[in-house]
Amino acid sequence: MPPVLEFQDISKSFDRQSVLRDFSLSVDPSEFLTLLGPSGSGKTTLLRLAAGFERPDNGKVVLRGSDVTHLPPYHRRVNTVFQNYALFPHLTVAHNVAFGLRNLKLSKVEVHSRASAALDMVQLANLSDRLPHQLSGGQQQRVGLARALVMQPEVLLLDEPFGALDQRLRQQMQQELKAVQRRLELTFVFVTHDQEEALSLSDRIALLHEGRLDQIGSPDQIYNWPASRFAAEFMGIPNIFPLSGTKPEGVGTRCQLKTGETFLVTSAANGNQARFLAVRPENIRVSRASLPHGKSNNVIRGRVRQARYLGSSILWSVEANHLTWAASEVVNGGTDMGSVSLEDEVFLSWEPSRGVLLA
Repeated sequence: MPPVLEFQDISKSFDRQSVLRDFSLSVDPSEFLTLLGPSGSGKTTLLRLAAGFERPDNGKVVLRGSDVTHLPPYHRRVNTVFQNYALFPHLTVAHNVAFGLRNLKLSKVEVHSRASAALDMVQLANLSDRLPHQLSGGQQQRVGLARALVMQPEVLLLDEPFGALDQRLRQQMQQELKAVQRRLELTFVFVTHDQEEALSLSDRIALLHEGRLDQIGSPDQIYNWPASRFAAEFMGIPNIFPLSGTKPEGVGTRCQLKTGETFLVTSAANGNQARFLAVRPENIRVSRASLPHGKSNNVIRGRVRQARYLGSSILWSVEANHLTWAASEVVNGGTDMGSVSLEDEVFLSWEPSRGVLLA
C-alpha cells in the first residue's frame, strides 16, 4: 500500500540556521508515527511543512501521491491539534467543533451531525453547550481533537498536544487518543520529546537528531536496539563504553573495552564498524557470587557505590575498573531493598544477546 504522506529530500533553514537537512520519511496509511527528538531537532518544523504553514527550501511534501508542497493549508486534507488548544473563547464546544465545516458549504443538518459524531468520539457530547473556560484542560484538549477529527483529514498532525497537562491526565489522554486512532484507522503523526510517551503510543518512531533521521523503527527496536550512540543516550541507556577493538567469534562479536575487559555480543548489527558497547541496566544481573564457569560470557567484578530507590526497582551504581556501570534490580513486594548493599563487592553479568554494538 503506498504511503499516505511523504517527505522527500526536505531541507529547511531559518535565518541561515539549518533545521532540516535532506530529510526523507514515508508515513503508512492508518499508522501512528511519532516524531521523537530533543528540542531543535526539526520535529515541529516537519509538522508545519506537512500542514502547509511553512514551505521547504528544497524537496517535496507528497500527500496521497500528489505534490502539495506549495498548496495552502486549507487545500490539504490535513489537520493539526496544538498544545495550546487554540479554541475560540466566545464559542460553545459544539460551535468550536463545527467551525471548520462552515466553509465546506454543507447543510446545517450535516454540520450538526458531523460535529455531534466528533464530540461522541471524544466523550464530550454532554458538554456541547459549554464555553471553553468552563472546561478542564483535558476537556479542552478533547475539543481540539474533535475539531480536527470532524474535518475527516487524510492525516492528523499532533504537536505535543499533552505538554500542558499533569501526569495523570496526560496518561489518560494518551490512552483515549490511541483508542480513537485505532477505532478510526486514521493516520496520526505525533510530535513529542518524551520517550515514554512515544514508546506507549507509536506503531513506529522516527528519531530525529540535528535535522536528520537518526533511526526509524518500532518502539521495541528504538528502545532495545538503538542504531547510534545518540539514539542509545537519548533512549536512556547509561552504560555506553568506548571500544578498543572487535573481532568475530562464533555467532557473535568479541569486543574489548578500552579498559581491557572483553565481552561477547551476539546481537551485533555493526560488527567491525562498532565503536561503543551499550547495555541496558535492566538486562544486567547483580550478584554477590560469581557465576559458575561457562554460565555466562559476560561477567565483571565491581563495588557498589550508590543506590537509587525507584519504587518497583533499585538502580545500582557499580564501579568496576574505573568505569561506572548502572544495573537495575526489581524489588520484591516493594519493601525489600535488594540483595546487595552499598560498598558490597558484586559481580555484574548479562546475556550476550542483550548487548548492543554502536557504530
